[in-house]
Parts: sequence; C-alpha cells; structure tokens
Amino acid sequence: HWTGRGMTWNSMCASCHNTRLRKNYDPATDAYHTRAAEVAVGCESCHGPMRAHTDWQRKYAGAAVKPPTDPTVTRLSRDQMLHTCAPCHARRGELTGDFKPGDHFFDHFTLTIPDETDVFHPDGQVRDEDYEFTSFLSSRMHAAGVRCVDCHEPHSSKPRVPGNLLCLTCHAGTPPTVPGLPLVPKIDPLAHSHHRSETEPGGRCVDCHMPLTTYMQRHPRLDHGFTIPDPLLTKQFGIPNACNRCHQDKNADWSLGHVEQWYGGKMNRPSRTRAQWVAMARTNAPSSAANLERLLQVETNSLWRAVGVGLARRWLNETNLAETLLRHLTDADPLVRATAVQSLEPLAAQPGSRANAAVQNLLRIQVRKGSPSKRPFSVM
Repeated sequence: HWTGRGMTWNSMCASCHNTRLRKNYDPATDAYHTRAAEVAVGCESCHGPMRAHTDWQRKYAGAAVKPPTDPTVTRLSRDQMLHTCAPCHARRGELTGDFKPGDHFFDHFTLTIPDETDVFHPDGQVRDEDYEFTSFLSSRMHAAGVRCVDCHEPHSSKPRVPGNLLCLTCHAGTPPTVPGLPLVPKIDPLAHSHHRSETEPGGRCVDCHMPLTTYMQRHPRLDHGFTIPDPLLTKQFGIPNACNRCHQDKNADWSLGHVEQWYGGKMNRPSRTRAQWVAMARTNAPSSAANLERLLQVETNSLWRAVGVGLARRWLNETNLAETLLRHLTDADPLVRATAVQSLEPLAAQPGSRANAAVQNLLRIQVRKGSPSKRPFSVM
C-alpha cells in the first residue's frame, strides 16, 4: 500500500522526478538524507554532467572564431538512448543507485517481467502499473530495431507525427512496380481495422495495438507491447482484448466471430501459442514443462526467453529443463542470464553441483567496464 514504508517518496518516487538523486538512507537512524543535483527533471537527467559543456559554451560565446565541434560532447547510440529512457519508464528494482546516462540499464536495475503472478497478462499486456519498458522489450517493434526516439520527440516525449501517420512512417508501403503509381500499402488502416474513420475509436492503430489504461485516475498510458487483440485468449484465459475493452456491451464470442471473419487463419500466430503456453504454465498444466522447453528452443525475443526461463523453475527436478536453463546462463541477453540464475537457485545452492559451478563462473566475468563516473557528457 502507498502508505507503507517501502512506498515513501525517497524510495519509490524521487529518483525519476529529480536529477542525479542520491537517496542516502542511513540504517542506523532509519532515515533518509536525500539529495539531488536539481529538484526537477533537468537536462542532466538524460545528458549527464554538463559543466564542461557549459564552460565550453561560455568560453566561445560571441567569439568570432569557434571550433566546429564541442569536445565535451559524445553522442549516445540508439540503444544508449533506449537505456537512458528505461529507468524512469520501467517497473524495476535498483541494484546500484548509480545509473548515469549512457550506461546499460541491466548494469544497474533488475526488471519486472511476466511471471507466475498477475502483474502482467500472459500475452505481455500490462495489468498493474508496469510502465512501458518491459512491454516494449516484448514487442516485435523493439525486435525489429525500433527505438524510443523513432516515435517520440525526446525533449517533449510527444509523438513525432499525429495519429496513424506515425505508424505509417514504417508501415506505409513499398514502391510500385510501375513508376508514378501510388505506394503499395503494407497496411491500409481503415481496411485493416474494419472501422469507418481514424477520428473514431477503433480506426486508430493504437486503439487496437496499444490499448490505454489510466493509472492514478489521471495518467493515461498506452501499452507498448504492440499486441494483437485476440478474443480467443479472452475465452480461454480471461486475457483482455482491445475489441471488448471498447465494445463493452458485447461478449468475447461476438468479437471472436468478427476477427475470424476478417483475418481468418492469420489469428493463429506464434504469439497466440506463446500466450497460451505462458497462461498454462501459471496454472501448472500437465503439458507446461514440454511447452516451455519448446518455447525456449524457438523463441527469438530475449524478453520472452527470460519469461520462459523464469516459469521453468517449477519443473527443475521433473524434466530436462534444468539442462536447458544451464545453457541459458550463457545467453547473449543479460536479462535471460539473470533470470536463469534465479531459476537455478535451488540447484546452484548445492556445493559441487554443475549449477553451482556455472553460476560461480558467471560471477568471475566482468560485465561492467571502466568507471562510469568518468564518462563524458553525452548528447542525444
């Protein structure tokens, strides 16, 4: 509950609403001595220390001759931009309290992902106050290389272009085979949505693929999982679908009839099967171990591999999933590796076991390189 000691301003709110916050908790007095570089979200929240940049600008202010580049500036890569946005747009736990712009998110935080609880729906849709980062990592958009700044103007966070035009910057279509003819559309929004107008609910891409939830009665947020409405999952597991979120006077059978008529076999896609497997694993369904083994063999999205690794912990002693989790200790993605360590904990706690040796080996690998505090100020 928000009045509990773990939900104080210092521990839960301050780091995202101020610049370079230091919580300074004192266990001896059970008190905080919180300090911040700026009591607000300022430039340094995303760009890092700026004193050298400011001094350089002042030095050459009004100068007749000015160097062509600012030596204090280093541009962030697209992934660094994503990881700089992530700490304040993720449901996560802090590990170091020392994140700086340009650092890797997983060097400093542990991320909340879909698991046995109902924090997320089995298809990855947000249920609780989960923010955007987890669902975005779970999406095909992230896997295809889309990053925050492709859709959002970073200094205002507003969409770069309004409405469906934003989605159509990538989904507009391909050049025609005959010069002079219009683009061959990948997606015609009205034909695809079967709704009459973009100005009405259901005619906007986000209505179906980024369903909106309002938190704290004042903060509407779009789900960044870019999921596909699937009324069959509603019937089977109670997973909400965007159709019935809007058409609340209808039932899932009504919605299912329409999507099957409109899209046919396209609805039976891998994301549906994955959601079914995750939902079944949550209930200890008899086929869950085999399902998760298959998921971890075929899944290309690292977030969903981490979900599968996390759910598999229940079947360590009953199947060959333990071997699969041992292999995932060397997964290319740090989230998968960290989740594998957590799932293997019962085996890794046994001295001399393969799991214990494998986890100990991970501890010898230096992941965090250099001294983050000495990195130069960065510009997006």
